[in-house]
Amino acid sequence: MARRLCCWCLSSRIVGTRLEESQTKLADLTRMKKALSYLIHECEHTGREQSCAIIATLMGDVR
Repeated sequence: MARRLCCWCLSSRIVGTRLEESQTKLADLTRMKKALSYLIHECEHTGREQSCAIIATLMGDVR
């Protein structure tokens, strides 16, 4: 006979899954923040004779 999950167990699983998804998204956003902060710093400290780090990254240039 199949075991039936109670409402609390099912809710707990759903919330647990949502928590994991949120943690993954937060980690992704943290990595993006670091990358963008680095690019801003590079852009502010790059001489005019060099290409802009932000545009170079967006265009796929490898530095």
